[in-house]
Amino acid sequence: MRWFFVLVMVGVATGGLLGDVVHLKDGGKVEGTVLESGWRVRVRLVDGSIVEFKPEMVEKIEYSEMAPEKEYEKRLAELPKDDAEAYYRLGMWCKEKGLKNQMEECFKKAIELEPDHTGARTALGYVRHKGEWVLYDDMMKEKGMVLYKGRWMTPAERDAAIFNERQQKWRIEVRKLENEILDSNSEEAEKKYKEIADEAALKWILERLGSNSEKMRLLTVEALCNFDVSRVGDALIDTALKDKSANVRKASAQALRKLRCRWAYVKFLEAMFFSNVADIRGNAVDALGTLKDKNSITPLAHALIIKVRSDSGEAGGQEFYVGSVSRRVIGYKEILDKYGNRVKVPIIATVTEGTGFGQQPGGETYEMNFPAREALRQITGKDFNYDKDEWLKWLKENGDKFDDFLNPTEDEKKKGEEDKEEQKK
Repeated sequence: MRWFFVLVMVGVATGGLLGDVVHLKDGGKVEGTVLESGWRVRVRLVDGSIVEFKPEMVEKIEYSEMAPEKEYEKRLAELPKDDAEAYYRLGMWCKEKGLKNQMEECFKKAIELEPDHTGARTALGYVRHKGEWVLYDDMMKEKGMVLYKGRWMTPAERDAAIFNERQQKWRIEVRKLENEILDSNSEEAEKKYKEIADEAALKWILERLGSNSEKMRLLTVEALCNFDVSRVGDALIDTALKDKSANVRKASAQALRKLRCRWAYVKFLEAMFFSNVADIRGNAVDALGTLKDKNSITPLAHALIIKVRSDSGEAGGQEFYVGSVSRRVIGYKEILDKYGNRVKVPIIATVTEGTGFGQQPGGETYEMNFPAREALRQITGKDFNYDKDEWLKWLKENGDKFDDFLNPTEDEKKKGEEDKEEQKK
């Protein structure tokens, strides 16, 4: 077996044990690094080449106890100094042995000898970009990518990943604080919960508006005041209209006032006029009174007297009838406030079914709107009954002294303080 004799001579010519030794059944042996010893035996020789044997050809394998660093020095000393491929193969051996620094030295030497050596370039993290070899990291940076936890991604993806990690941490933390508040009445937990202001926690804070605990919902409303109104306004409006607790509803309206929610009054007006649920209509009146937004005064004043149109059934009237009566909104008048918001004031139809006497079908009457008057009273602290003109006159005379939420403007505050000082003198 001439080919086998050559392999043996390669091992012997190295001048002794270089690493593992594969003893063959016919008396020969091969020295190098055993890469595999299962259904085949693969050995890497000192020059980097690889030979294979069938298992039945192998008598035994002696594994070297030589330290990888020592073996590297020996392999390096015997390496052809002008062979880029040999340095590359030694670099791959170093990689297998965990010799990172030595691996890089070999790959760099291979590139020095052969600048276009693909294996060495790739192993060092180079890629072809615009016809040149560039480090992959540099190429990704040039493209505006960032490295986060071993992955290249856009800055937006990185920020989203960080936000998601924070969000998951807050999920656990909010649940923990909730348990401490409800189970242990921990004042410290309450304080921490009310001070949460991280946007990543908002999703879990909003979920607590559905808690069975009134205490937890009240704390949640307070915590929501730490966030931008654009993110929490709608949730607070919904709570002010629908929560089963008057305390929570009032706290929500107060939070909307504190956050200066510019669209809350429009939502409350719409609920007051158009909701089919009586409780929500009543809650909307209370919410308007708590909000005290002066922009709601004009549409409420226009809604003090509601036009009622009679739509009769087969034989209908409105004054006297035998049968049933129902009401529905059949149209509306739009009021445009100074911000360009369109507020709808309803026209309500009374529909009767049965036999009616008196008023002719299709006639129109007018009805006093007590909820609108009550809302105006709560907002302003005044009462001009159902006189629309008086309410509007009051607003004209006093509106400039207050901001949209009926708080004194800075000029008014200053003037009031000056007046007090003057009176003291």
